[in-house]
Amino acid sequence: MGSCHRLTPVLLLAAAACTSSPRPVGHPDSDPEAVVLAARVVETMGGVAAWERTRFVHWNYFGRRRHWWDRETGDVRIEVDDVVFLMNVRNRRGRVFRAGEEVTDIGRLKLLLSQCYEMWSNDSYWMFMPFQLFDPGVVLHLVGTSELQAGRPADLLEVTFEGRAHRPHARYLVHVARDTGLVEAWDYYVDRGDAEPEFAAVPWSHWERFRGILLATQHGQGADWEVAVYGSLEASVFQDPSPLGESLR
Repeated sequence: MGSCHRLTPVLLLAAAACTSSPRPVGHPDSDPEAVVLAARVVETMGGVAAWERTRFVHWNYFGRRRHWWDRETGDVRIEVDDVVFLMNVRNRRGRVFRAGEEVTDIGRLKLLLSQCYEMWSNDSYWMFMPFQLFDPGVVLHLVGTSELQAGRPADLLEVTFEGRAHRPHARYLVHVARDTGLVEAWDYYVDRGDAEPEFAAVPWSHWERFRGILLATQHGQGADWEVAVYGSLEASVFQDPSPLGESLR
């Protein structure tokens, strides 16, 4: 899941909780304690201001799909094998090229752009979820504790959604380590009423700093996520379908 929009004033208040500013305000159905915990996570990752300054990001989702995202304009570039998607996730318009040839059939293009948006929405949530804990419609609850590797304690933050078109019935359990204050694992339930998760204890690990923000660079399976944050990128990254390959990481 994901949002191309800048974070809301609600998140600004949430982050301010760590600096004795007004009490954080989340969704009306959220637990106050959960809101405070989520705000601390964001602050530990660098804070709202640093995230707001972050414009160009790149990652490789499990080594399968390479993303470049201009958070200011909403432009994205996704490379999957020999297919290059150039799209704006705000208006969902764009172009698709397969083996260098542009897809011009309207029906086929519409389907591919829909797939592009789904890939970006899913993959960006895997990459940046903690910065999206206060997006509109996100409901937070503290539902207990868990034990990480080596017996380290963590708080369980339940994430559900209200009024969201994308995966409205999904449920996540986010494991926030007490010693680091970072998300170190999560469980995903396709439906919030499911007894068992689709996946469990998927790690968020190898946290690294990128231009003022912390990001998890591994999520299991030994894949190289190629995470990068740029101060600037040429416009051609989002306009030229020529594969970038390893030229820009």
